[in-house]
Formats: sequence, structure tokens, C-alpha cells
Amino acid sequence: MEKVILSQVDGRDIEDVDELILDAWHGSEISSEEKKLIEEYSNLDFLSFTGCGLDSLANFPYLPSLLKLELAENNIKNGLENLTQLTELIQLSLAGNQILSFEDLKPLAKLPKLLCLELFGCPIAEVEDYSKSIFELMPGLQVLDGCDINGNEVSLCSNEDEDEDIDEDELAQILNNESSELEEEEEEEEEEEVESEEESEEEEEELPKKRPGNKNHSDEDVRNNKKHK
Repeated sequence: MEKVILSQVDGRDIEDVDELILDAWHGSEISSEEKKLIEEYSNLDFLSFTGCGLDSLANFPYLPSLLKLELAENNIKNGLENLTQLTELIQLSLAGNQILSFEDLKPLAKLPKLLCLELFGCPIAEVEDYSKSIFELMPGLQVLDGCDINGNEVSLCSNEDEDEDIDEDELAQILNNESSELEEEEEEEEEEEVESEEESEEEEEELPKKRPGNKNHSDEDVRNNKKHK
């Protein structure tokens, strides 16, 4: 792992390194020595272990500034309690792992700032109405697999072409903006429906109406005419 890290650091001072992409490293578990090595980079706000073959999160490093963590395409089934020390984490990808039950996900509810979670490709994502259960389990969560609690798409969890990291306030602002836009669209649709209904009612009012009494009156006129004849 040290070689992979050094290739990422590229001669920079440790305190200047805020991102490590360790996808080229492979192992089933992070050793205690590797844990200490990563923890030296305490200013990291982004860390990726995508497709590394991890099946255990034991010895996961404590990174007090970490905002975004990529653990996609591994063999992780449980042990998520090892991530609860990442108290600043706002985005977490566990896509393509082997998570089976809601019980295994419960530790994530202890992450106070987690807003965005990816679980697609995990067996649990095949459970009917699983997203509803996830949002109930994590009330603070705002985006699951790219959608909000109402099923509306929110494209911010996997912005691979971003040059700058999104902090918590910026992410919350994006979510609020998208939510406001959706509300405006819904209000416009409702207004259009109301206008359409009002137009239909006006058209119906303009049509000639036959009162029930008109037929009786007409029949009486016919009888009177016959008498005169």
C-alpha cells in the first residue's frame, strides 16, 4: 500500500494531501500498519478503496476530516460499525458489495452528517421497498442511490468529473435547490390542472341546459293546441 500512496502523494507534504485513491491496492483487510500509514494523512476529505477485494472493515483508519468515502465493488457484508468514527462523512458508496440485511446497515445511522448513500448492486437493494426502510432507518439521509425520499433523481453522489470537493453546506444547498425546483414544477402542474378544470366547467356552463320542467310545459302546450283544434 505504501507504494500506491506515494504515487498519489507525488512529493507533497502530508498536511497538503486531501485525497487518496487507493483502487490499485488489493487486499481482503487493512492491516494495523496500513491503518497507521493512512492516518498520517489526517487532512483527507476523500478516500477511495474501489474494487480492492476488501471483505472486512477491521482496522479502518480514523480520518477526522473525511467527507466522501468510496468502498464500491468489494466483498463487504458487515462490519460497518468500523465506519462510525467518521463523524464528518457526508457521502458513502457501498455499491456492488454483499450487504444482505437492514441489521447490517444500522451502524450507519450513527453517522451524524451522512446525507448521500449508494447501495445499488448489493443484495439488499433487491428487497421490495428497501429504499423506504433505509430512509426510515437513517432519518438524516437525503439521497439513496441517486434519488431522494420521493424517488426524484438527484445527480450529485457520483460526480466523477468534479475538480473540487463538495462540503456539507454546499451539498445541502444543492439538495435544497433541487427540492425547490421540483416543488415549483409540481405547483406549475397543479395550476395547469386547475386552469384546465375551470375551462371545462366554463364550457359546460355555456352549453344549453334543459330544465326538467321544460318538457312538462311543452307537453301541456301540445294538449292545449289539440283542444283548440
